[in-house]
Order: sequence, then C-alpha cells, then structure tokens
Amino acid sequence: MTASTAPVWPQFSGPSITVHAVIRNHRDELLLVNPAEEEGWSLPGGWLLGIDPVAGLQRIVVELTGAESDVGRLLAIDCVSGVIAGQPVVALFYAVHPRRVSRTTEPRPRGKEGGAQAAYLPEDEALKRLPEGVRRRLLAAIDAEGGAHTAQLHNGNPRLARAEDVYGTAPAPLMSAAALITDQAGRLLVMQRPYQGGLELPGGLAHARETPADAARRGIREALGLDVTVGRLLAADHSTRSSHKRAVTAHVYATHALSEQQITTITHSGSTRTTAFFLPEQEALAALPALLATRTSAALSALKAGSFAHLEDGRAHTGSPIGMPATHRAALEHADALRPEDFVAVRPKAMTAASVLFTDDEDRVLTVKPTYLPNDWWNLPGGGCDSDTGESPRQAAEREVREELGLDRPLGPLLAVDWLNSPPRPAGVVYIYDGGRLTTTDLAAIRLPEKELSDWRLVTATEAEELLPDRLSARVHACLAARAAGAGAIELDDGHPLRHRATAIVHVRNELLLLQDTDSNAPNEPEGPRLWTLPGCSVAPGESPAEATKTTLWDTARLRADDEPSLVSRVWDRDAHALISVFAVPIKDCPDHLMDREARSLRLIAPADLDAHPVPPYLRPVLDRWLTQYNPAGPRMRRPAAV
Repeated sequence: MTASTAPVWPQFSGPSITVHAVIRNHRDELLLVNPAEEEGWSLPGGWLLGIDPVAGLQRIVVELTGAESDVGRLLAIDCVSGVIAGQPVVALFYAVHPRRVSRTTEPRPRGKEGGAQAAYLPEDEALKRLPEGVRRRLLAAIDAEGGAHTAQLHNGNPRLARAEDVYGTAPAPLMSAAALITDQAGRLLVMQRPYQGGLELPGGLAHARETPADAARRGIREALGLDVTVGRLLAADHSTRSSHKRAVTAHVYATHALSEQQITTITHSGSTRTTAFFLPEQEALAALPALLATRTSAALSALKAGSFAHLEDGRAHTGSPIGMPATHRAALEHADALRPEDFVAVRPKAMTAASVLFTDDEDRVLTVKPTYLPNDWWNLPGGGCDSDTGESPRQAAEREVREELGLDRPLGPLLAVDWLNSPPRPAGVVYIYDGGRLTTTDLAAIRLPEKELSDWRLVTATEAEELLPDRLSARVHACLAARAAGAGAIELDDGHPLRHRATAIVHVRNELLLLQDTDSNAPNEPEGPRLWTLPGCSVAPGESPAEATKTTLWDTARLRADDEPSLVSRVWDRDAHALISVFAVPIKDCPDHLMDREARSLRLIAPADLDAHPVPPYLRPVLDRWLTQYNPAGPRMRRPAAV
C-alpha cells in the first residue's frame, strides 16, 4: 500500500480505505497475489471509494478466483498515517471463505496483459514474501483468527494499552457445553443442526459471561425448547482438533432422564430447524463424529462409575480417573511413569458398605424396605461406609442400625465379605455382620426413618428368595449357613459363595437311603472305616442347585427323580469352605445295579444303619432332622441313635 498505487480521487476528504482478503485453501495455505501495478506480493484486495467494503471485496475476489465467496468477520483494522497527501489510510482485513471449498478453488490465471500472479503458499512462506507492513498486519489478523476479537492497529502496531482491553482481545479457546439426555429406556438424545453437517449432543457454545452449565441449559432450551436441570460435570475435553481455528474446551454434563411428557414438549425452535431423536447408546456412539463419540463414551463411563473424565483431544489425560484403557494404565504403572497422586487417581475405585443379619427366635431374617430402590425391593439393614471420615465398616454398620432401626446394640462377628463387580459401574465391597437374635422387646422398639425406609418384615429363608434380589437372597442363605456352622467370615462373589455344592437325600419307598463313597477310587479292601456322603456335585455359576442335583443323579446313578427335588437345608462345610444345598429326592423303584451290597461307590442302606456308615459331621444333623420331620410309616424309617 503506497501513495503511487492509490487512485486519484478529487474533492475527497477523509481517510482512504483499502480492503484485503485472508483466504485459505483446503491445505490451510494462504492466497497471495502479485499485481502488475505493484512491486512484490500482497494479499488479494484493493482500494475502495463509495462502496460497501464487504461488497467491494467480494467483487475483487470473484475477479481473481472466478468463484463466489463469503466475506466473514473483520480480523484486523490498521490506520496508516500520511500515505496520500498526508491523509491516513484505513486498511481492513477480512476472513474470506470460497463457497466451493475444494481442490478446484484455485486462483484464476490472468492473461499477460493483466500481468497478475496468484498462488497459495504455506503460511510461513507467505509471510516471508510480504512487505514488512503487510506482514505485521497479517500476523495480527492470523492472531485474531484464533481469538474472539478484531486486531486494532496503528501503523501495523497494536494500539491497545489498557489492561482490560488487552485481556479482552487475548486469544482464547472456545468453550462449549453439552448434556447427556436420555429417555426412560436409556436411549441417548442426539441432534443435528443444518449448518453443522453431523450429529451432536444437545448444548452449544458458552457466551462471554456464562458458566458452562448455564451455556448447556440455554443451548438446550434454544435448540429443543427443553428446560432441563444440568447435573454434575462428567467430562472436560481440551481439544485442538477443531475446525474453528482455535482450541475448544468441551464440557459434558449429566441430566435426569426425560419423562414421556417432557419428550412430547421437544420443539425445533429457531430458523435453523434443528432435529433431535433418541438412539440406543451404542448406535449413538457409532453415529457421532469420531472425536465427539470418544468424548461421549468417556462421559457415559464417568456417569456410570460416579467419576470424571479429564480428556485432551478425546484421550484420557494422565491422571484422569476415567477414560484411560486398562492396558495403557498398566503400562504406565509398570514403567513407574505415574506420580503418586496420579496413581491414586487412575486406579479403579470400589465402594464400601456394611449390612447386618438379624434373626428372631424362629430364625426369620429381618428385612427393611427402602423408599429409594426400584421394583419394591427389600434389603438388609445397613448402608455405605463413610470412609472419608475415617469410619470403619463395623462402625458404619452400627451407625446404620441406630439410624435405620433406632436400636443401639453391639454387633457380633463378621459373617461374610461380598465382592460386587459389574463394570463400568464401580466395584463394591459389602461387610455383613451378625446382629444376633432380636427379642420381641427389640422388635417393638424398632423405629424407621420415614424418608428412607417405609416398612420392615421378618421373613423365612424361602420367603427371602421371593422378596430379595437374587444376589441378596444368596447372601442371606450363605450367611445363615456360615453362622450356624460357626465358620467365621466367608468369602462371597456377587452374593454367592465361591464354592457351592448340591447334595441329595435319595430315599426309596420310605425305606432306603442312597449313600456315595467319598473315595470311589479306593481299593476294595481299604484300611480303616469307609467314609460315606450323599450323592452330589458342584454347582456352576448361574446354575440352579436343584437342576444340578437332577443332573448328577442321572450321571452317577442313572436315576430320574419322580418329583422335583425339594430343599431340605443349607449348611456350611467348614473344611471345604463351601455352601451345601441339601435336597430330598424320592424315587419309587430302585434300579437293580444299586441293590448290590458290594457296590463300591453307591449303596442303599436303611436309616437305622447310618451309624455304620459315617457321613461328614455337617450332614449328619441334617439327615437326623429330616428323618424326624419326615415321620414315615414303618419301623425301618425310625430315627437312628445319635452319634
């Protein structure tokens, strides 16, 4: 920009105006021109008189490239002193975007008579070719591309001096905020704005004086007409992989699931006609753009784990509690690459709880009905352990008994430790204590907190299976058996013992019992007394003990039960650390192969002969009680003498 290239405008008072275009191609290169009437390279542009700067610049760009363009925001304005007859010149630098963003949007060559050259050049190369004054203005414009301001210059130099103005124009990342919104089925709400070109989560960019949570609320209200309560922050992603010329700090928040009535109120407000719809979680992740899908996946994991994801370009930052693959975390640990505070942060967390097993004089179990659990589930008294206050599991159990039942009494020994693990939710450890037997006076003194518990009930072991969730009923059965056996603390996994066996009291026409040799591989004439037990097998995880009993009777003795096995008792084998479920199985006719008294592994005996066939000590009381309760007719089924 020199006086020699300025047009002659008679009778013109005031500063002259030049406009310049900052144009980039798909490779992010800058377009430079070398007009015949000027020396050296410059940005596309020219002088204006009596015309709107934007319209004038559009015309210049069309003449140069042959393509329509959109003139964007003003990046820089420079007042240059004394260029034309001592008058200043105002230079304006705009961001210009060709409408056909493709490899074909290249400068249109001119003929020799025009003499102009044009080329796209890498940014560093373009800056080297420009004159000093233009270079300084372009650097200020490039800086403004990455901020939210227009550079104000005087002779190519910044003219802002006050701190508030300098900070107001400082380059800064964009801030966005979105929310995970689901329906009652857990499907994720996604939306699409016509100008975005891809799916996104409901939300938007934050305004200058908004918090990210405020921005999420406003963005959802403006786009969908929904007023939602924004919950806790699930993920923050600092991304440089943005198409907006600068970094973006994206926040993802939790919200409550929408009711059917709320869903019917979703509107597509504004002129953009945003569309929104629900997708199953995995379908939504597959449909979202890659970076947003990674961010959303981490936020969903944080939602389920009750934690937070700290991300950079969608990847977990070292020290992020959520989002780091287990293999990567293990590699960092083995390489000793984690600081102590980061090690604590990235390790998986487990929640600790304590509950208490109370029974009455009839061995019925005390259960309570929480107001906050779905499906009318019942529970044992107890709750979470406040480990952040230094509370131990036993102290937590005693506190919960006081708060939930109004009873202040010491607890007995630890009965079991139950490990609960269902990723991606955090694992849990439950300590179950023996509360002892409650008298009628104790039961009359129970006082429930109305907001937390609505009822209490004493239930038998059979009723517990109908009233309690599977893992909790299994926990009750194991703890009752361990308590009766004085087994000490036992180990459970998701309520179930690590070892579980099913055995059968097989009786024939009320006269004979089937026993199995404990060592079928022993020689025919072993030294010492032979040991016997009831036929049985191990119960596989998820397998019904009754079905396991029927299967093993067929496999070992080719016996089919005439009726479904009926549960007699559950006992604890202290030596094998196993829960034993004992069933009664009647059969009408005995196969001939079981009548052989010399059979080594299986033998039918009269109940009166039990003393001559020693069985494990945990099974003999069960057999004695069953024989007493069975009360069959005939002398052969009389109760044998106790051992």
